[in-house]
Amino acid sequence: MFSKPRAGRTTLSLPGFSDSASDLTDIPNDMLDALINYYRNNVPLVVKFDAEGSDYILISDCTSTYIIRQKAEAEFIEIENFSIYKLTRHFLVDIERDFDDWCLWLLYVGDDLAQYQYELKTKLSMLRGFFAAQK
Repeated sequence: MFSKPRAGRTTLSLPGFSDSASDLTDIPNDMLDALINYYRNNVPLVVKFDAEGSDYILISDCTSTYIIRQKAEAEFIEIENFSIYKLTRHFLVDIERDFDDWCLWLLYVGDDLAQYQYELKTKLSMLRGFFAAQK
């Protein structure tokens, strides 16, 4: 789903959709917060990504996943057979696989790496618990 983050860029790839995303948004935290909010409050996931030149919004719930890409005209893309449960499973694999790289996603000189790692680990643990309870 997410490629290994490098130099403030990653690629989000879903069936029938692929686009870049930049570090102008906090992808790991935005995704974790939206997924936790879904499992805690049963509200659809909505996350905005900046592709530097265009933006797109990922929307997902228990049955469907969609992309709304905003370029000159809005484009609506349905990701068939891809529920929030599949999205969660793929996201967990991706963030855990490249955890150290994601911890550097928004790190600037003077930022507290240990604090950011702790926040991501805490949210990951919470998400894993919610996701396991759904199975």
